[in-house]
Amino acid sequence: MGLSLLSNLNVLGVVLLGSIGLCGAQLANLNTSTEKPFLPKGLALGSQPTYKTKPFTSFTLDSKKNSVAVLDYGHEVGGQPFFDVQSLSGPAQIEVKYTEAYHGLEEPFSDGPLLYGNQLANNFRIETLNITKTGRYDVFLIQGGQRWESLRLLTEGSIKFSNVGFHASFANVDPDKEPGFFECSDKRLNEIWKAGVRGAQSSCLEQASQPSTWRVDPKNGVLVQSLRPIQSEKSPVVGNHTVEFEAKIVRGGFWYGVAWEIGKGGGIGLQITGDLPKATTFKNHNYTLSPRNTLQVTSGWGQVNQTTLPTYLLKTFDLPFPVQENKWYNIRTTLKDGYLSASIDGAKIFNMSLTSYRVLFRGQMKPITLTGRFGLGAYQDQTAYYRNVKVHDDDLGALVYESSLTSDGILDEYGVRENVFAACLDGPKRDRLIWLGDYYHTSRIIGVSTSRFDLQRGTFESLIPTQNEDGLFSMSAPLGYQANTTVFADNYGLEDYQLLGLLSLYYYVQSSNDLDLLKQEWKYFERVVDWSVSTINKTDGLVHLNGAFTGPAESGSSVSCMTVQALHSMAELASAIGKKNSAKKWKDAGDKLTEAIRKSLWNDKLGVWKLSTANETDFSVTGISFCTTSKVATRTQATCSFKALEKLALGPGYMDNTRTDPDAPTASISPNTNGFLLPALFEYGADTKGSKLIDTLWGPMVDDIKTSTGASWEYVLHDGSPGLGLFTSLGHPWGGAATYVLTEWAAGLRPAQGIDGYGYKNWVVGPESGLSMGLDYAHGHLQTAFGGKIEVTWKLTSNKKNMEVSIKAPKKTRGVFVFKGEERQLSGQEQYKFTVKV
Repeated sequence: MGLSLLSNLNVLGVVLLGSIGLCGAQLANLNTSTEKPFLPKGLALGSQPTYKTKPFTSFTLDSKKNSVAVLDYGHEVGGQPFFDVQSLSGPAQIEVKYTEAYHGLEEPFSDGPLLYGNQLANNFRIETLNITKTGRYDVFLIQGGQRWESLRLLTEGSIKFSNVGFHASFANVDPDKEPGFFECSDKRLNEIWKAGVRGAQSSCLEQASQPSTWRVDPKNGVLVQSLRPIQSEKSPVVGNHTVEFEAKIVRGGFWYGVAWEIGKGGGIGLQITGDLPKATTFKNHNYTLSPRNTLQVTSGWGQVNQTTLPTYLLKTFDLPFPVQENKWYNIRTTLKDGYLSASIDGAKIFNMSLTSYRVLFRGQMKPITLTGRFGLGAYQDQTAYYRNVKVHDDDLGALVYESSLTSDGILDEYGVRENVFAACLDGPKRDRLIWLGDYYHTSRIIGVSTSRFDLQRGTFESLIPTQNEDGLFSMSAPLGYQANTTVFADNYGLEDYQLLGLLSLYYYVQSSNDLDLLKQEWKYFERVVDWSVSTINKTDGLVHLNGAFTGPAESGSSVSCMTVQALHSMAELASAIGKKNSAKKWKDAGDKLTEAIRKSLWNDKLGVWKLSTANETDFSVTGISFCTTSKVATRTQATCSFKALEKLALGPGYMDNTRTDPDAPTASISPNTNGFLLPALFEYGADTKGSKLIDTLWGPMVDDIKTSTGASWEYVLHDGSPGLGLFTSLGHPWGGAATYVLTEWAAGLRPAQGIDGYGYKNWVVGPESGLSMGLDYAHGHLQTAFGGKIEVTWKLTSNKKNMEVSIKAPKKTRGVFVFKGEERQLSGQEQYKFTVKV
């Protein structure tokens, strides 16, 4: 693509000035949460933000000196913001910012906008409050996840707040108070353990805990604010078409789109900014970003760039007349043969060709997509009504969609109903999607900490209606839509996520002993496993997928070994509920696949698993991980492949594969893929490597007050900072593997292998790795399915020659203590105490 094409594109973001507001708050309590609210722990006052806070107390903002307040909640929090106003000298406008990392408070858009897939929370991280009286102000839209908040007084005078906080949208429980617990003699490891717990707490949501983001009026239609254009599941994908609707600006303007995907951002955006009357326009309105009486046409994800989500401003057009607030207008937009045009009340606004543009979309420069669905939204600081929308397919010459937008059913249709299922997301802040592959680590964390098996069960139940004809579940289901295969027709591309989903199911049952879920929904799980068997190629005997996240989709070591582990795990679950035929079929398929992998994918010269049969000299951390945990690797092969990891070493951890450029400034380390590796290292005796990895990769997540949220991260840069800058999800349970590894290997408490270990009916205590980590003491407990908790404490004596061990467990369970090659059988009691030589 030549530079001449790019010269017509104005990439938004870096040069834009200032920041803009969101919406006026309401003097009413809209909250229905039963959780105790999240309250700030620290406060700083001044003219500029600072992370150095003092204990929180009531505070006053004044335009002379202390115009900015910074609030530190101490860790990841989320929910509906509230503000208790004690006094004010006159009407006040307050700009509020929310961010996970402190640095967001110093940026014009904080750590947002968050426009990819989030539609049951505010898409923006700045909002402006218009406060005219004392009392409690509740903001309508929730903020998914943050540690930091700032308030900036925009107007003259002063205002006093007695309290601020969030009506909690996820569990407000100290990790130390959960059913599962861990502590040891290394305080940093204790914080690392809590990080995974907070990642799971903030990402696993109860049913109906995420309120609807649209409001429906039987006369005026839907009231929308601060949300990207959202699509109807009933409106078809169209090419040449005309969309027509009525819109009424309440504040600022409105933002709609054409040719968008459903449930995810990205498409042609059209933002109409109205007359911006002085009486209702916020003082921090960004006239550069949203000029008065204009229509802006964009391609991409919004109005500004956000790390991996680029946006292009194609053109800005003047409106034919001033567009006033609280007045209805008819908007008509046509996309036909590469041309886009729009009119307002019959008056032409523009007609432009889109065919010459090239835009960056998912890593490649491409022509602008001209097919998709329309969407209705409102940009930051905008509020508007929509009603009476129609879509005419100009190729068919037919009306293909029509709605008055005045009935409650609209919330289901547009995916903005409160969440129907309990579910675990990728993270609370950003995507807020039920990413199936991400759930692998979440499932294991819950088993050693929160024991919220109800939320895990809800996650699986939410996926079942999305199963397609091939047996695949949606890989990234959005929360608000009523789950079905129509909405999620294109949500199956990363097929290794199906395998990770099956492994998540296995670890859920292993922790909970919930065999009832298996029995009730077996036909759905069975279809996924049978699909996975069908992916084994008859020619080379290896797995061939259509797409994968963890490595090459065809004949790759990662997907092939992952399939072995999934087949053997599901065969065990089948045996547990008496499905002997399935168990044998799947075990045999896994065994045969194991033979093919050993024959075709081991590079004996390099001592490592090949990336794929098409690439014999490169290798990956996921290939090493799953070939080890699946038992495809012999102990000798595992040891050799661990040595090869040094070629992947970069800063705090290991690069995904040897094809990654270690010198790239954006080279980041994935706690997700390194998390697959972590238990493999300990299981096969590489305690030193495992301990170092926890220290270098998970340590930075808890070290720096400016980036730590007390929760696990999505990515980590080579220098130990968040891997995607402010866009990084810093409440991401896929980065929390260290949590379950510390319980299982530092405290030494893990379930016995096989069916007898389900729900910890049989258990193992083996603390030898804890000694290798340099610990003098470790304590852990977790919930069993058999009437209580298992609790383990081990401690070195003062001369460090002996270890004192105490184990408490329900009488219905039994276990074995394993240490330095010796075993001690434990059963029939509720407490066991003994001393062993070190």
